[in-house]
Amino acid sequence: MAVICRRHSNRLVVVSPIQPSAGLEQGLAALGVVSDIVAPNAFHHLYLKAFKQRFPQAVLWGAA
Repeated sequence: MAVICRRHSNRLVVVSPIQPSAGLEQGLAALGVVSDIVAPNAFHHLYLKAFKQRFPQAVLWGAA
C-alpha cells in the first residue's frame, strides 16, 4: 500500500509506490497532481520506474 500526502496547491507526494494502474491513476488525479514519488528504503523501489512513466513530471526521491 502506498501512502499519499497532499501538499499545498493539491500537489501529491506518493511514498512507497505500488504497481500503477488506470484506476489508481484516476484516483490520484481526483485528489491532485503527483509532484513527488518517494522510495524511503531499498525495499520500496520496485515500482519507481513504472510510476515515473505514469507521472513524468514528478520528482523521484530515494534512500542512498
